[in-house]
Amino acid sequence: MQGLLSGLLPDAQISASSARDMLWSPGNARLVGSHSGWFPGPTQPLAGEEWLQVDLGVPKTVGGIITQGARGGEGTSNTDNRAFVRKYRVAHSLDGKDWGFVMDSKTSLPKIFEGNTHYDTPELRRFEETLAQFIRIYPERWSPAGIGMRVEILGCDVPGKPVVFY
Repeated sequence: MQGLLSGLLPDAQISASSARDMLWSPGNARLVGSHSGWFPGPTQPLAGEEWLQVDLGVPKTVGGIITQGARGGEGTSNTDNRAFVRKYRVAHSLDGKDWGFVMDSKTSLPKIFEGNTHYDTPELRRFEETLAQFIRIYPERWSPAGIGMRVEILGCDVPGKPVVFY
């Protein structure tokens, strides 16, 4: 895991196309531990219009993602803010400028991953390992309550890179 859950990855390295407000900002998109999550600004965006991005700080070998829905309005019986993403695409980049999608080997199109079916149950999805510093998740379909996400990126340091001890 690349530091979202543990808190080793600073909030400044988690960004998004938009956020509904500070309570549901990208920094709240940490898997399990967060009591809220990321909700984009528009309540009914177009598919592929919104994204959540993680900057791993340095290039890593990335091979999967864990997603979880988001929840808001704690202490109320309102379920409007219990949202999750049903399907999504994953993009990767080394520099944050040039992007490529994780591809479906059967169709040669960007792979559409099955996401969540409940706002609080984590789901693991693996893909062919790729070298990336930046990962973007593009929601394609979501729950009636809208887009809401918490994530963790699965990966490891690049083999052969020198390890620095302090």
